[in-house]
Amino acid sequence: MIMLQILFVAIAISGFAHILSDLKQKWSLTYIFKPLTILIIIVMVIFYSDLEIAYIQWVLFGLLFSLLGDIFLMLRPQKFIPGLISFLIAHLFYIYAFWQSLQGNDIYWLAMFVLPIGGIYLLILWKHLGKYRWPVVAYFIAISSMLYLAVALFLVEMSIMASYALLGAVLFAISDGILAWRKFVKPVKYGQLYVMTSYYTAQCLIALSAVYY
Repeated sequence: MIMLQILFVAIAISGFAHILSDLKQKWSLTYIFKPLTILIIIVMVIFYSDLEIAYIQWVLFGLLFSLLGDIFLMLRPQKFIPGLISFLIAHLFYIYAFWQSLQGNDIYWLAMFVLPIGGIYLLILWKHLGKYRWPVVAYFIAISSMLYLAVALFLVEMSIMASYALLGAVLFAISDGILAWRKFVKPVKYGQLYVMTSYYTAQCLIALSAVYY
């Protein structure tokens, strides 16, 4: 338990160092701390989870592709489409992790309460998307599906694991929502702070859903 707490402190320090590096445009430090933060989260899952469980394997794959997405997006110039594709794949792994835990439960009616959220936000962004319109549509479908399945998982299981998964999915959606607004509509004051704080917290929570599976 002490080592787990140490890892949490390391994640917080590394994440804060990355955010500060971005604010000060110290890109060499960004190249260190941005991937390092997700790497520490991956280490936490590897050392504190049963890697023979399918759910944990899919979450781990999601974290690995998130790491790849982070690397693409931190480059100068930014590799937006490869980064978007990497995170899309990461979401597909998270989607499958949540879905395979729900097999045998008739929960699909919940979609009417969750899926429209992404659709409404996408409509707001639509005229601003330009050449990125269809890649962003695919991404919004993925993250809306992940959020839907996380809600369903929580309502079915009502467990600590499901609580972490749901909170992680919600914060991931918030982070991506702010990121999309910044990129396609207009800058947001302290936007990087909001995006990365919610993003790192989301990834930690999804990782904890594996630890407490």
